[in-house]
Amino acid sequence: MGEFFLPIKHTLPLPGLRSRKHCTAIQQIQHKSVQGFTLIEVLLAGLITVMTMTAVARFSVSAIAGSHNKAIRSNIEAEILDNMERIQQKDSQLTWMSIKDAQEEIEACNSQITTESDTTKNGPAAYLSSKLNDENSPYFVSKPKTFGDKINLQRKIITGLDISNTMTALIIYRFNMPDAMLDEEQRTQMEQSRNEGDENNFYPNEEQRVLELNPNYAPHCFQL
Repeated sequence: MGEFFLPIKHTLPLPGLRSRKHCTAIQQIQHKSVQGFTLIEVLLAGLITVMTMTAVARFSVSAIAGSHNKAIRSNIEAEILDNMERIQQKDSQLTWMSIKDAQEEIEACNSQITTESDTTKNGPAAYLSSKLNDENSPYFVSKPKTFGDKINLQRKIITGLDISNTMTALIIYRFNMPDAMLDEEQRTQMEQSRNEGDENNFYPNEEQRVLELNPNYAPHCFQL
């Protein structure tokens, strides 16, 4: 008698069906995505953004200010250099021949001038200084522009007894540094000190450039 075998049916999961654990995991992910970020996460993200933008803003402001101060300093240096070159040009034009034509040989070698402090100074350097500062002189050289009260670029010509040498003139240019300017009180003290003749007293943020100049005709004075 023959034996009969029942066919074994293999149960395969339907494509649309998933396990209960799988469905639960999917539901949790979907719930989290719908829920979004927590308040703490939002606050942290906002704080980081604000800190980043603040740092970028400070860097930008510092870079702009530094560029502006550098441009001002370049203009100051160019103005001083231009003034020095014009003074040297006038000195080369003030020849011994032109002095003789004006019949000022004695005055050119033993010049006497009176400054605001009533100090008498003499010598070729003083004569050159008087010509450079005299607006009616063909050798006049105007002072450099000041660039405003905060920069306050000034020129002063020192001759004779101030440097114990009547043959040499010191042309001094002083100005305040543009990257750290003086306040009103410091500027007032500086002006008072200068008016009193204290040229050696420096104040914070102040710089100077100096040109030493010997009048080109000065050697002729030894022949008198």
